[in-house]
Amino acid sequence: MSSQQQTGGLRDKPGKPADAYHTLYNLSGLSSAQHHVRRTAERSQELSQKWVAPPAQPVVASDSKASDSNRMELRRKAFVASMAWAEEEDASHYVGGKANRVVSVNAIAMA
Repeated sequence: MSSQQQTGGLRDKPGKPADAYHTLYNLSGLSSAQHHVRRTAERSQELSQKWVAPPAQPVVASDSKASDSNRMELRRKAFVASMAWAEEEDASHYVGGKANRVVSVNAIAMA
């Protein structure tokens, strides 16, 4: 690989030094190429049922109960949409076999 540094790490292009940014950038691209992920209805339903709304925030005079309820519903939908991804193991591809597998990571779940 032309972006691989012999001493470790990945770089932007030949002649440039390896750095953490380009190492992570290259590995995330490789992981995306290897793993087929999709949002599943089962996982969406499970997360939706497990959703626990955060404690109510103080109501500002211009706010109404309806708008607070709408905000909580939007937060629930955003949470479910961002976390309902699952890897399809049978659809994943590893050049050179599973020994070359890069771990699939959900950056949102790690936050």
